[in-house]
Amino acid sequence: MRNLRTLQDVVAWRLCIGCGACAAACDYDGITMEHVPEQGFRPRLSRDCGSCSVCLPFCPGYGVAAPGEDEVAPDVADFGPARAIWEGWATDTDVRRRGSSGGVLTALALFAVEAAGFAGVVQTSMDPDDPLRNRTVISRSRAEILSCCGSRYNASSPVEGLRRLRQADGTYLFIGKPCDAAAVMEMRRALPWVNERVGLVAAFFCAGTPTPEGTRRLVERLGGDPDEVEELHYRGRGWPGEFRFRSKSGENRWTRLSYEESWSFLTSFRPLRCRLCPDGTGQAADLVCADAWHRFDSGAPDGGRSLVLARSEAGEDFVRAAWRAGRLTLEPSDRPSVSAAQLSLLDRRRDLWGRLAALRCLGIPTPRYEGFGLRRSWRQLPWRRRVRVFLGTLRRALLRTWWRPSRVFAKAGSTGPPRL
Repeated sequence: MRNLRTLQDVVAWRLCIGCGACAAACDYDGITMEHVPEQGFRPRLSRDCGSCSVCLPFCPGYGVAAPGEDEVAPDVADFGPARAIWEGWATDTDVRRRGSSGGVLTALALFAVEAAGFAGVVQTSMDPDDPLRNRTVISRSRAEILSCCGSRYNASSPVEGLRRLRQADGTYLFIGKPCDAAAVMEMRRALPWVNERVGLVAAFFCAGTPTPEGTRRLVERLGGDPDEVEELHYRGRGWPGEFRFRSKSGENRWTRLSYEESWSFLTSFRPLRCRLCPDGTGQAADLVCADAWHRFDSGAPDGGRSLVLARSEAGEDFVRAAWRAGRLTLEPSDRPSVSAAQLSLLDRRRDLWGRLAALRCLGIPTPRYEGFGLRRSWRQLPWRRRVRVFLGTLRRALLRTWWRPSRVFAKAGSTGPPRL
């Protein structure tokens, strides 16, 4: 079986998620993140870093390690350790309604810059110059944070934003996907400047990030012109909210589609690395939020409810401080509630060992995952399901030519078109 030895290998074997950790960690500015419409953000390497592997330990496409106790604690292996679990929402009714599932992360971001002494928040926002794309921003005011409300089911590279903090003052809150959080935590452990600048890492439960092509196709399916979209949102303004966009010449008329229909469409555009994700629950983060879906059918308020998991002492202290300050309305919850709310996400992860095994049988390199108990979870599945998952992965890998490396850019440092 082939092994991953360089960042070029990660990209070529479709395991790059575009987080930007490589670009942020590079001391020589040898990597830039560029937007590839069919895939998302991908690193373009300079001619001098083709064989360099310094950034690999921070790359979630190369490998991810879970907290050590997960391998020996079956009840923890599903979604990771948690010092405390709550259920609630942002006390501010406007923030709650704007957010995807209660506005908790937005409320915490506001608390960070308005009351907790943070200099800013590294997060993802809609790109106003191209609403079908995301951009990484450092929000320092209430208005900037509120402009980032809602889920962004599209490619993003928030870890790249840490590069802007090298010469910055103060500490910052980082908000990103679970894979982003894993990368930042590894950087905090190894790079003093990251540990000094990033005061807290927050994440959200994630079922995968569709490629930009998914959003374009969905806009076209709804009769819109992707190049004429002025504003686009995936969720928010209710729970779970709607996919909606408006065109530049639409006289403020929104085209809408239900969350269920839009997400069902977008999931088919998730890249390979998302389909091989061992951790959609942000085990590496200080704190993580998720939709409290188990409450959705029981007359939950329109503004939504969120589960909040504090994984570290710093995360727990921060949530409790925001709670005491009246920024959050919370009540205690428990692990069974998290499992009930996110059953499909946890269930899908139990197939992962079989998928990885199928790819390895074809000589396809896979990421290094440690501490997730994947083999144990796989063995607990019925044998019929194991056979179906293994053979289904083999079939997809052959039909989609995953056994053959791709080339995003013509060669390192070039400006040629991608070969997909």
